[in-house]
Amino acid sequence: MERRIPAKVYITFGIIALILISLISCFNIYFEYNAYKEIGENFLEVFFTNFKVKLIFQALSFILVFALSFMSILFLSKNLRKIDSLYDFLNKKSVVLLVSALLSGVISVMFQVAVYDKFLLFKNASLLEVSDPVFNKDLGYYIFKWPFYSAVFDALTGVFFLIFAGVLILYVFLYLRLGITDIGNILNEKEIIIHNIVNFILVVICKVISLKFDAYNMLYNNNASFTGAGYTSVNIWRHYYNIIPYALIIALVLGIILYFKKKRKLAVSMILVYPLIYIGFSVTAFFTQSFIVNPSEISLEREYILRNIEYTRAAYKVNEIKDEVFPIEYNLTAEDLNEEKNTVSNTRIIDYPSTLKAINQVQSIRNYYKFNDLDIVKYDILGEPTAVGIATREFNLENIKESAQSFINRRLRFTHGFGIAAVSVNSVTKEGQPQFFVKDIPSQSSVSELNVTQPRIYFGETDNDYVIAGSKYKELDYSLGDTDVEYSYTGSAGIRMTPLNKVLYSLYLGDFQLLISNYVDENSKLLINSNVCERVKKVAPFLSVDNDPYMIIDKDGSLKWIVNCYTKTRYYPYSKSLIIFGEEINYIRESVKAVVDAYNGDVKFYITDKNDAIANTYKKIYPSFFEDEDLPHSLSEHLQYPEAIFNAQSEILKRYHTKNPEIFYNKTDLWSYAKEKYEGEEKNVSPYYSIMTTFKENGGLVLMIPYTMSGKQNLVGWLAVNCDKEGYGDMILYTFPKGENIYGVMQMENKIDNDPEISREMTLWGQGGSTVIRGNMLTIPVKNSLIYIEPVYISSGTQSSMPELKRIIVAYNNEIVMEETLEKALSKLFDYNMDNILIPNDKTEENIENEETGNTKILVELYDKLKSSMQNGDWKNFGSAFDELEKEIEKIR
Repeated sequence: MERRIPAKVYITFGIIALILISLISCFNIYFEYNAYKEIGENFLEVFFTNFKVKLIFQALSFILVFALSFMSILFLSKNLRKIDSLYDFLNKKSVVLLVSALLSGVISVMFQVAVYDKFLLFKNASLLEVSDPVFNKDLGYYIFKWPFYSAVFDALTGVFFLIFAGVLILYVFLYLRLGITDIGNILNEKEIIIHNIVNFILVVICKVISLKFDAYNMLYNNNASFTGAGYTSVNIWRHYYNIIPYALIIALVLGIILYFKKKRKLAVSMILVYPLIYIGFSVTAFFTQSFIVNPSEISLEREYILRNIEYTRAAYKVNEIKDEVFPIEYNLTAEDLNEEKNTVSNTRIIDYPSTLKAINQVQSIRNYYKFNDLDIVKYDILGEPTAVGIATREFNLENIKESAQSFINRRLRFTHGFGIAAVSVNSVTKEGQPQFFVKDIPSQSSVSELNVTQPRIYFGETDNDYVIAGSKYKELDYSLGDTDVEYSYTGSAGIRMTPLNKVLYSLYLGDFQLLISNYVDENSKLLINSNVCERVKKVAPFLSVDNDPYMIIDKDGSLKWIVNCYTKTRYYPYSKSLIIFGEEINYIRESVKAVVDAYNGDVKFYITDKNDAIANTYKKIYPSFFEDEDLPHSLSEHLQYPEAIFNAQSEILKRYHTKNPEIFYNKTDLWSYAKEKYEGEEKNVSPYYSIMTTFKENGGLVLMIPYTMSGKQNLVGWLAVNCDKEGYGDMILYTFPKGENIYGVMQMENKIDNDPEISREMTLWGQGGSTVIRGNMLTIPVKNSLIYIEPVYISSGTQSSMPELKRIIVAYNNEIVMEETLEKALSKLFDYNMDNILIPNDKTEENIENEETGNTKILVELYDKLKSSMQNGDWKNFGSAFDELEKEIEKIR
């Protein structure tokens, strides 16, 4: 005889499982709470606000689903038990409760995920004070309110339909257990039919309401020629959405009446009303589009195309671009170049990948350091605007031998990167290697504007792994010969490793060594979320975060990361959508800058676009999240305009530069990005930063890109955006006179290839195992002319080789020259002496004399301090003085 497992066993296991799930949930909440708190106490507002709203929606949806499912199963049990005692097993309340609870738990999680964030925007909605022309609602309604309404009623329709379908299937399945072959007999069971009718009514009511919100989807239609509601949508489908809700209600009422009048087949046929009306409107729409609209599309769709152009340009902020004609001339003189000296002298001649590779070869110092990226920012050096390339020296665990990757080394010893390398973008050494403003360990700066006082980088661009800072085991700062300089973290970041935290985080991180290590005590700090982008994303899940942060040296010498954050939506009517950060959107603003301290990990958010309704709404949702003051001047004067949003705007501009609906419809003026040859391959020119006088008379940092006509290679225009604090984000689009051929980048590349002298030299350099690398070609507007500049590097081609800049190619009109320096190339073309280029280590005799005097004074002071400390037995000050003395001697060397 088979032994049955007692019900108490199932109950016990159920209780244990429930306790374990509850404990895991509590621990996850605790870890989440600590992560927010570690980044900043003020960010707990985001944690608690989101947690509260999630909890409320999950509880409400759980109660709703539980009540509906519990009542439905009870009615099902009651109705079937009236038919036959075979169904007495359904009378067990424990089974009903368990099934209802499981169903409610799963659905409530899905419900709150779909709704909670939309509710926050709904509750704090802002107006854009612009109405759509179809439904006459403010655009803020579609961005903030409609998504919430739509999500709620779509979710409710799904829940009610799931319950309706589930109960109906259960009735049919259980009814068949009686052995009744004619399933139609179930229609004679009044209680069963009433139960299913009630469930069906709930489905229809929710569907009727959701159809009201479905109508707004026409504002986002992707038509063949444009985006948004067109002639057919407005004149056919709009009427469908006006009629169908009433038709469904009438059909439902008629169906119920017919059923109770014993006309059951006719009652069931009322279900066909919905698909028949839909098919009828679909056929009407097809014939309208095919036989009325398509033959006269440009005239009937004209107003809708104009809306698409207007709203798309506004959504991507390209409607604020200033349009100007660039009257191209080829009459540049040396005097013109001198007037534009800030543009000419700051022209970037270095190539990013080659320079980054060279920096890694020269400045990594140790194999456990690596420079991941090179970013261009602007500094005023010696009173002149200067483009500076900055790369951060971060710790690279991959280069440490596997045998040395112990817990101590990975978690306690190698905890941070150290310092930066800053290079000139417009000059190199005589050997063709980067010209450094800042270099070496400890950091040595040749200009006061780039002095670094806190070079340690605990938070950077590297993998988001965790370390223990401030432990009993000293951290490696840097190495000097055979001596390691050690350090112990004193910053404010990190989670204290109390006994409880040691236990919990050893489990959370799956690292038993963390629990048993004697080096980890209550003074130790766990540093998590050390990747600056992940750190920002953690506390700002509602923002889109750029994955390319850049480093700035603040006025106090500290290192700060700038992380660009964006507000976006896919609910901006009539706007064309793009895929950005893996998400389909049709509105974007670069509204927020996050500033992350590389040492302390402090994060501050600043709203930089005060007119952005989405950013202002988040300000209402999380009042203490954003800083009240503006971005500090010491940071704002070094900003980049982010490439991510510039790429989106320049992509939109390829077609939406025209405001003429006929030209737009016929696609007779489509643009493409200019193409270039890079490392032997044809590719689109990437946007590039350069100091130019486009927006500022004495020069400022500009991000720009050239365009060609689609399918052609000649230039048709170029787009530039201002990165300077004054007028940040201002954009200008220069277009060339139509009918005049302006050499495109690829055309100029081909002219260079066809130059016999240049071709011969490159062939010679490429022999003997060497590799010739032609860098990015830059198109630099000067006055009313264009100069094309391309660096040429030579490398041995091996993994450890260091590319060296050997030649600069400069093209102007039909002339091409290749010289050792930009100065020589310009001199050959224009007889121009570019004596104003800033070389970091150039010093006058007077400056050298003053510096030597200053050095002598410092050395004397340090020697006296050293001698006094030794006589007094003050070994702490002796060691400090010795370190300072060593640094000064290194500077002199």
